[in-house]
Amino acid sequence: MEEHASPPGKSGDQSRPKRRAMAGMTLEDFLSMEGIAGEKPEKNRSQRRLERAQEDVAAAVAVAYSQSCTSPEPLAMDPGEMVERTVERRQKRMMKNRESAARSRARKQAYTNELENKISRLEEENERLRKQKEMETILYNMPPPELRIQLRRTSSSPL
Repeated sequence: MEEHASPPGKSGDQSRPKRRAMAGMTLEDFLSMEGIAGEKPEKNRSQRRLERAQEDVAAAVAVAYSQSCTSPEPLAMDPGEMVERTVERRQKRMMKNRESAARSRARKQAYTNELENKISRLEEENERLRKQKEMETILYNMPPPELRIQLRRTSSSPL
């Protein structure tokens, strides 16, 4: 077994008997000696929060089903506060609705402009194609040019 440095103020001889006694000790013995084994492990914050929420729900259910309580009342809610909250929600909803309507109008306007541009481009192309077709029909219907009788050169004198 490896020797460890003894804590300050204690000699190595005094810590050895304690170490020897601990060498044969089980974990349960050590924990009971230190006073840890009998205690429940501490619950973390989320477990405590969950238990508190479950207790609140159980209490609310008990109150709702008890015979003494005929109709549940709002818990500490001022009527003016409820009206204010309702008005605030309505105003938020109206603002969102207006913003949505404005976006919708903008999309519609952009789409309308796009269609108008497309129509004008197609009308211009249509006009160009009509002129081209007209020119082709004029050229096709033109009579071929008259062939002139060409004078042929002949030699009139013998060489």
